[in-house]
Amino acid sequence: MFTQIQGFLEAQKKRLLKLDEADESTGYLTKREFEGGDFTAMDKSGRKIGLMEMLYSNTIEWIMAAGTKNLYQEFQKLSAPGVLTEATSSSSNIQTFTTALLPAVRRIYNNLIARDLISVQSLPGPAGYIYWIDRLFADAHGTISADDRVDQNQDETSYGTSSEGGAIRGIDFKVSSKKVETINKKVLGNWSLEAEQDLRAQWHMDLEGEISTALADVLAMEMDRMVINDLSNGAGAGNVNWSKNPPSGDTTTSAKKDYYSTLYWAICEAGSKVYAAKRMTPTWLLCNAETFYLLERLENFSAEGIENQEAAVSRRFVGTLNRKYHCYVDPDFTDNRILVGIRSLNDWRYAIGYLGIYIPLFLSPKYTASSDFSAIYKGAQSRFAHGVIPDSSTETSTSGVATVTITSS
Repeated sequence: MFTQIQGFLEAQKKRLLKLDEADESTGYLTKREFEGGDFTAMDKSGRKIGLMEMLYSNTIEWIMAAGTKNLYQEFQKLSAPGVLTEATSSSSNIQTFTTALLPAVRRIYNNLIARDLISVQSLPGPAGYIYWIDRLFADAHGTISADDRVDQNQDETSYGTSSEGGAIRGIDFKVSSKKVETINKKVLGNWSLEAEQDLRAQWHMDLEGEISTALADVLAMEMDRMVINDLSNGAGAGNVNWSKNPPSGDTTTSAKKDYYSTLYWAICEAGSKVYAAKRMTPTWLLCNAETFYLLERLENFSAEGIENQEAAVSRRFVGTLNRKYHCYVDPDFTDNRILVGIRSLNDWRYAIGYLGIYIPLFLSPKYTASSDFSAIYKGAQSRFAHGVIPDSSTETSTSGVATVTITSS
């Protein structure tokens, strides 16, 4: 029976990969993501595979290994006396379950705001490693200490001169690693059989489908929440304070407007701290809805059209500031605080955070444990690793993110 399930899942994977490839041509996925440009992954035959195929394969492997035990237990509940008395075969039930599973993988992945801020990778297993390449000075000289990082420390005496017998400075190449392990997030939806019947009869709506969508959205938002918290707590480039109250002498409307425009100066100052540390120009901003109104009133802010917005997930891209910063709003983010950060679209080695997805989304079949159908349940699960990528293996924060703190004085 499970061999038939695996064959069905593999067929589903091929169908969805064709959909992904078609969506790539319209911008749904980037070619780099589809072909695996963000990472190197091999299947069991040694063939290089892309991000989406890795996610589908992880899900199928989980179902056919550890998942089969849980799956069998769920169907035992469904076929228990007083729950299901019809002579239905388990294969028909399993087919309903599998068709609901795989399409949700694409949905939860592409709703993540994390994709625009950090490196989203696929993990082939429940644990993996992050690697740092540190280029360090081998000896102390001038203002340089031994083991200082080359990319953040320069001195006119760093290199040897052409004079005979001149000192030659050494540079060490060090590779360090950190083990990351996935966490397990679960959420449960429940409803009654009567509610499902009434909603279908009166509104022609599928209650199970609505619950499944809600479960997927909750897990997507949980991923984003953790990534954003990682960046906020790990912002190591520095902070710039800006007061939202104009000086007491600026009482006219035009004077206040001119003063509020200085918020952009504070953002640029925070960006300069990132550039000085990372040698890369920051490209995005993130704040909550209450703070966003200060950005929205700036003359050099260009709003994104609402027709391009995803209504299901509240954290979203809202526009650009001075054609330089992509602006994102997270309603649950800290008030009076703006994150300014980098996102390298061409080289994952310069990412400032990671989201390693092992099992994107697992949806259980709906089941009931009561004889009167008083409660029907459906669960969702996701397994992923997350965190900030520090500047080196000896640090805990990243200089790829700075903050602007809005004060009242």
